[in-house]
Amino acid sequence: MTNALRKIAAAGLWLAVSASCFAQDAGRFGALADSLRRELQARGMPARILFLPYVLSGRVFEDERAGLWSLSAVDAVRLSSPASATAEDLRLDDGFATFAALSRLDELHGLLGSWDQAILAFAEGPAAVAAADTGAPAGAPVLRALAEAETRFADRPSEAFAAIPGRLARRDREREALRAAEAAARTARVDSLRKKSAAAAISSAQVYRVKRGDTLGAIAVRYHVRVSDLKKWNNLRGDMIREGQKLVIHSTSR
Repeated sequence: MTNALRKIAAAGLWLAVSASCFAQDAGRFGALADSLRRELQARGMPARILFLPYVLSGRVFEDERAGLWSLSAVDAVRLSSPASATAEDLRLDDGFATFAALSRLDELHGLLGSWDQAILAFAEGPAAVAAADTGAPAGAPVLRALAEAETRFADRPSEAFAAIPGRLARRDREREALRAAEAAARTARVDSLRKKSAAAAISSAQVYRVKRGDTLGAIAVRYHVRVSDLKKWNNLRGDMIREGQKLVIHSTSR
């Protein structure tokens, strides 16, 4: 077989494998969407919640959320049972995450009396409900995004679910970039404070000209500093000083 034929065969094999993987993924995401739709119907919950995982996967949260439903660690622990306790992060288990998320949404709906408010509280925390305009809760960004996703993927929810892994990966990269930026900002602030401190120390320094009869001890007492400091500031190895010599003294007292 020539090199050209080998390349054609390899390309054909790659296309076949890719098509097979795509079909498997499409089937998996389609099954996941169908399963969630049935669960929402069984619980009597709004059908639009089907697209909430897609919406949440595109948001960067300050807390450490993870998994299909972007659950917080607190919610995952609170909603898990002793029988399900494990060293693994259960938020990454689609089945557990779905159970935990729907249970939390149902609980919030019972407390708040509105699905809009329940979804807003789930996505952004209960404090977001108090801060939102109660006259137009649908105007909240997460609720607008949910309405847009419902319209866009109404006939093909599996496509929304197929996009979630890539959106989560992008969110993780953005979160890491944000952490790096925050760390750099903290380092810059510390460096700035150090420079300001050094500049303040320099600006408070004064120069003393040694007079006849002066000693380091007498000068230290006069300026309320230590002899060891005088030596360090002026690179002195001993106690000897001479008349007319200039000494740098870092002190605000005269």
